[in-house]
Amino acid sequence: MRPLRICLVMFGSSRFGTIVARLPARIRIFEEICDTFYLLINKMPAIQMPGEKVQVVDMKMTMPTKRSISPSWMSAVIWLLEYLAIQIKMSYALFKLSKDVEIAIFSAGVPFVFPLMLLAKILGKKVIVFAGGSASRSFALAHPRALVPFYIIKVLERVCYHLSDNIAVETESAIHFLGLDTLRNKSSIYGALIYIDTDGFRIKRDLEDRDNFVGYIGNLESGKGVMNFVEAAKLMLKQRDDVKFLIIGGGPLFSRIKSELESDDLQNKVKLTGWSPHDEIPNYLNKLRLLVLPSYSEGLPGIVLEGMACGTPILATPVGGIPDIIKDGVTGFIMENNSPGCIAEKVIKALEHPNLDEIVKNRRKLIEEKYTYEATVERYKSILAIIR
Repeated sequence: MRPLRICLVMFGSSRFGTIVARLPARIRIFEEICDTFYLLINKMPAIQMPGEKVQVVDMKMTMPTKRSISPSWMSAVIWLLEYLAIQIKMSYALFKLSKDVEIAIFSAGVPFVFPLMLLAKILGKKVIVFAGGSASRSFALAHPRALVPFYIIKVLERVCYHLSDNIAVETESAIHFLGLDTLRNKSSIYGALIYIDTDGFRIKRDLEDRDNFVGYIGNLESGKGVMNFVEAAKLMLKQRDDVKFLIIGGGPLFSRIKSELESDDLQNKVKLTGWSPHDEIPNYLNKLRLLVLPSYSEGLPGIVLEGMACGTPILATPVGGIPDIIKDGVTGFIMENNSPGCIAEKVIKALEHPNLDEIVKNRRKLIEEKYTYEATVERYKSILAIIR
């Protein structure tokens, strides 16, 4: 068989949120299955590389942010010019790599990687898109009145999917959630972007030995529904004094959450930690009696799999690929919506559920069977084999 030559393209925030912590695992997978592997990225985070086979092409350019400039349209113009500068530089780098690459994989930045995808197709490369959450949904939540940008993002999102030779989705439910039913013939289910280190993410403390800690772990941004979780915590604390809350993560809403907790004098009941090193997450998960994901849009969040591996019950909204993994009352808990009242009600019911131990055992078994390094590598190989 001819050598497998891949370029993984990543485009987005300089921190990449939780992706930073999981990037080494992703690189390790591609090193295992590729003969030649390039990572083309706009800004490489400071991480420990898993091996020497990968060749990083770092543009050293962070994503632009909107500035408070008068007139307001000037801020948008400057943002667009900075965005185009990154795209041009990355496109030139991809062009130079084209002779050494057979497949271009886009795992972050859709639809903002549209120019890069278009170039890859023009260069005759096979294109794979890893489809997680929906950028258009997230934008609509953060900017409900910005209809023109929303429709532009939505159209570009669809164009990116149509340009691809294969759309890799995490679960069957995600196909419908992302509106890919008409593109089902070129959609492949790959399970998850990452594998779970079951030695690090394991049950260290039995559920019955944990206090009533309810937690959120992830980016603090509007699309994650974290402000609803904060409001739900306030509602619960008015009714019960035996529950404490833990919020781990950073992002644009960190200062707002911190300010609200201080103004309501809730720092002792709702602990806000900020970003935490990934190797400390198993300890936090083993402290929680319930992990809550009130997201508006998701693929299959890695924290769900990590929580299951640590024996932590999950309460989540039925978005993306979550319904394929969590069955309400059987393998976890599903809330009808992420309103504060619904979150509070479902948290109480979950904490009082009589069969929590059985839920924990079922989920740990799933992780050991389907989300190990070996199982994940085989899924990646099967996707690549489809388009070669």
